Amino acid sequence: MMSPSASFGRGLGWLLRIGGPLTDEWVKQVKEANDIVDVVGGYLALRPAGPTFKSLCPFHDDSRPSFDVDPRRQRYRCWACGKYGDVISFVQEHDRVSFAEALELLARRAGITRENSEPTPQSRDRALMLEAARWAAGQFHQCLLDSDLAAQAREYLGRRGLLGETVRRYGIGYAPASGQWLVRLAEAEGVNLDILERVGLIARRNERPGFYDRFRDPSSFRFTT
Repeated sequence: MMSPSASFGRGLGWLLRIGGPLTDEWVKQVKEANDIVDVVGGYLALRPAGPTFKSLCPFHDDSRPSFDVDPRRQRYRCWACGKYGDVISFVQEHDRVSFAEALELLARRAGITRENSEPTPQSRDRALMLEAARWAAGQFHQCLLDSDLAAQAREYLGRRGLLGETVRRYGIGYAPASGQWLVRLAEAEGVNLDILERVGLIARRNERPGFYDRFRDPSSFRFTT
């Protein structure tokens, strides 16, 4: 994995290319628009623990909740492996992206743009694909947790000892067998089908217009780039 300093350098170069040097004000704006509990809670199952929130750490093989998210300080820390940081470094570490890409993802999440600057087409495409992949992973995961369509999958995983906290920690999901489940969800929620096709989650039909799901009836694990 890229070191924080190397990743920061790569991110700084990207920001210089898109219109001016990295400023503390821009980073501050993005961080203030993204509450760390909300962001981390989109990846992990957080549980209140006094003034903080706890979860199994996503950065090592955690057997008990060692990962602490502090809404007052807007920081996270794992008391077992020592990982710590803010909302930007969490996205950077978890999604395995550069500093600049994490900053862009969070800016897009909050609906804010940087004045007088435009990301490169490559960085914009990568951000859109990451968002689409994360959206789909969340849909598969929620389906496994809640949907009647996943009842047999839950029984299958249960027989193999993959229960509760393990399912949530690893983002395990389930893709229903219908062949149109993800496509219909994307259409209903306004998710770009062309981007989902580029990610490899859906494919175009040959015999008629439209798309179909490429993953049908498997259990899946959260994936990152």
